[in-house]
Amino acid sequence: MYASNAHVIRRATEADAESLNRLADLTSQPPLEGRVLIAQIDGTTVAAVSVDDRRSLSDPGCFIGYLLPCLRARAEALIAYEAEPSLPVRIAAAVPQSYRPQASQQTEHAVKRGTTRRATGTDHRRPRVRTGSMAGSGALAPPTRW
Repeated sequence: MYASNAHVIRRATEADAESLNRLADLTSQPPLEGRVLIAQIDGTTVAAVSVDDRRSLSDPGCFIGYLLPCLRARAEALIAYEAEPSLPVRIAAAVPQSYRPQASQQTEHAVKRGTTRRATGTDHRRPRVRTGSMAGSGALAPPTRW
């Protein structure tokens, strides 16, 4: 388990070009271009992920096995947010169609539930009982049954 403040994940800026080139040299890969997320530990860039092409680079001399999945998850979150900024819409889109209620079923259920309560006039909630000096405090006292 790693502390959440043991590393920093942020978007790379022009000032990070040297550290990205260093990671590319360490891994013998071309440097990342476009939108890049970097992970830093103690101010040193140890891993990077390209949001555009999803390539990743990491410092081979540093054990950071947990950082690459964190970087990839953050990159996927950015991509999802750009596609649809509304969280409720993204959640609804992720729910399989088989789990979603049909519009007519949902309406019938809501109507049935609402009309049943109104028609019978019953309220099935437990009544609040206030006794003694607690009545002014807003606290609930257990009902007394003798």
